[in-house]
Amino acid sequence: MWFSKHPQRKIRNFLIYPRFQLSLVFTQTLLLTVLYLFARWGVDTAFEKLHASGVTSGFNANHPYFAFVAAQKNMVMQYFTTAVIACAVLYAVVSIVLSHRLAGPLVRLRTIFHRIGDQGWDGIESIRFRQGDFFQDLPPEINRAFQRLSQDAGRSPQNLPPVFDPNIDPNMDRKAG
Repeated sequence: MWFSKHPQRKIRNFLIYPRFQLSLVFTQTLLLTVLYLFARWGVDTAFEKLHASGVTSGFNANHPYFAFVAAQKNMVMQYFTTAVIACAVLYAVVSIVLSHRLAGPLVRLRTIFHRIGDQGWDGIESIRFRQGDFFQDLPPEINRAFQRLSQDAGRSPQNLPPVFDPNIDPNMDRKAG
């Protein structure tokens, strides 16, 4: 099974990029809550119509029909609420595990690029992602690009691409002209 490889792993070990992972869980929980409320409104409406049918049929308030409808409504709502809570827990666990496999490569790349920015190319080995991570096709492409950059390292600085600065508007030159 995909999650039994490390049974001793704690949930906090799966939160390698908490902001992304927890926002994903929060969003899914919010959507599930909206779905639950909408479905609950539908179930309530249906049982209100059943109750109204009993009233229009002329049953008195103590008729067993009303007790039956109330018992059915309570049972349906209990099972429905239990199912939604179980799904919410399952969604949270699956979301954290899958987002771990998604965020892992991004965290790995961020770490490598940070090291390159601080220390240069020295000591950088070929990039590999953990088995089971998404984006397994990226490491060979990145390694190939790194090899090419290493070969081109002798180029003069004016031929190198500019360093991206998120504080500088890339269209600034076009706007001035």
